[in-house]
Amino acid sequence: MSKRFRKFLSFSLIAVMSFSLAMPVNAAKTKDEAQQRIEELENEKKSLEDKLANLKANKTTTENYITELDQQMTDVSEQIAVLNDKLADLEAQIAETEASLEEAKEKEAQQYEVLKLRIKTMYEKGQTSYLEILLNAADVSTSLNSSEYISKISDFDNDLLQNLEKTRQEIAEYEEQLNAEKADQEEKKAELETKKEEINTITEAKKEELSALGESIDSAEGELSDVEQDLANENEILAGINAAQAAAQAEYERLKNQLSSGSSNAQTAANEANKIAQQQQANADAAKQEAANKQAEADRLAAEAEQAEEAERAQKEAEKAEAERLAAEAAAKAEEAKKQAEAAQAEAEKKQQEADKQQQSSGGGTLATGSGSFTWPLPGYTKISSNFGSRICPFHGPENHNGIDIPAAGGTPVLAADSGVVTAAAYHYSLGNYVVINHGNGYSTWYLHNSSLNVSVGQNVSRGQVISYVGTTGSSTGNHLDFRIMTSSGSYLDPLSFVTPY
Repeated sequence: MSKRFRKFLSFSLIAVMSFSLAMPVNAAKTKDEAQQRIEELENEKKSLEDKLANLKANKTTTENYITELDQQMTDVSEQIAVLNDKLADLEAQIAETEASLEEAKEKEAQQYEVLKLRIKTMYEKGQTSYLEILLNAADVSTSLNSSEYISKISDFDNDLLQNLEKTRQEIAEYEEQLNAEKADQEEKKAELETKKEEINTITEAKKEELSALGESIDSAEGELSDVEQDLANENEILAGINAAQAAAQAEYERLKNQLSSGSSNAQTAANEANKIAQQQQANADAAKQEAANKQAEADRLAAEAEQAEEAERAQKEAEKAEAERLAAEAAAKAEEAKKQAEAAQAEAEKKQQEADKQQQSSGGGTLATGSGSFTWPLPGYTKISSNFGSRICPFHGPENHNGIDIPAAGGTPVLAADSGVVTAAAYHYSLGNYVVINHGNGYSTWYLHNSSLNVSVGQNVSRGQVISYVGTTGSSTGNHLDFRIMTSSGSYLDPLSFVTPY
C-alpha cells in the first residue's frame, strides 16, 4: 500500500468517524430533552391521578349524603302526613264539641226562661198559691207532701240549672283542650315543614355540588388522557432516538472494521460511509420532524377537546337552567292542582252536609232517598285487605282507617250501595277519583281510588247502578275500592256493620 493511499485512507476514516460520531451527539441532546419531558409528564400524570381519586371519593361521599337526605325527607313527609290526619280528626272533634256546646247553652237558656216564668208567676200570685195547696190538702200527710213538693220544685230548678251550667263548662273546657292540642299539632307541623324546607335546600345544594364534582371528574379524566397521550408520544420519540443511535453506532463499527482490514478500496469505503451517514442524518431529521408533527397534532386535538368540553359545559348549564325552570313550573302547577283538589274536596263535603241538613229539615226535598240498607258495592269480590279502624298505612304510617279496602281487578264496575244523589265526583291527590252519594237518611257512602267515574255531581242514582270503575289512583298501592259510610255529623262508621260481601 503506497504512502499516498494510506494518507487518503486515514483522512477518509477520520471524516467518516467524525460525521458518524456527530449524529449521536445531536441525538443525545434530543434524548435528554425527551427523557426530561417524560419525567415531567409522569409527575403530572401522578398528580392528576391523585386529584381524580380525591374527586371520586368526594363524589361518593356526596351521593351517600344525598341518599341520607332523601330518607330524612321521606321520614319528615310521613310525619307531616300523620299530623295532617291528627289535625283533621281534631277539627272534626272540635266541630262536634262546638255543636254540643251550643246545644248545652240553648238548653240552659231554655231552662232559665222556664224558671224565670215560674218565679214570675209565683211572685204575681204571692204566697196564696202555696197556702191554697196546704189548705186544700185532705190530711196532714197530704199537707206535708205538698210542702215537700213545693220545696222540691225549688231544689229541682236550682239543681237543674247548676247541672246545665256544669255541663256547659265541661264542654267549653274540653273544647279549649282540643284547641290547645290542635295548636300544639299545628306548631309541630310548622316545625316539620321548616325542617323539610331546610333538608330540601341542603339537598339541592348537594346535588349542585355533585354535578360540579362530575364535571371536575370529566375534566380531570380528559386532562389525564391528554397527558397519557403526550407521554406515549414522548416514549415513541425516545424509542426512535435510541433506535437511530444504535443503527448509527453499528454502521460506524462496521465501516471501522472494514477500513482497518483493508478489505475494500478506501475511496469506496469513504463514499459509502458518507452516504450512510447522510442517510442516518436524514432519518434522524425525519424522526424529529415526525415527532414535531405529532406534537403539533396532539396540541391541536387538545385545543379542540378543550373547546368541545367548554361547549358541552355551556350546553349542560343551559340544559340545567331549563330543567330547573321546568321543575319550578311543574311544582307550581302541582301545588295549584293540590289546592284546587283540596278546595273541591272541602266543597263536596260542605255540599254533602248541606244536603243532609236539607234532608233532615224538609223531610226529603228533591233528594233521592235511600232504602236505609246497603248492598255490597263489588259483587263477587269478598276479600278485604284492610279493615276499618287502626292500621299501618304505607303512605302515612299509623292511622285510623275510615273505611274498608276491597281488592278487585282494574276496571271492575263499582255499584251504588243504595239510592241517593251524587254530592261529589272528582279527583283528590290522596283519595284519587272518588264519588260521594248522599242517601238522604243521615248517611252517605264514599267510593275511593277509582280508575274513572260514571256519574256527576247532582245526579240521582239507583241502588246497584254502576257509578265508577275500580282503579289505583291517589295514595294507592294497587287496584282496590276504599268503601266508606259517613253520618251527617261527619263521623265514619264500619261498613261491615251495615253490609257483608256474602
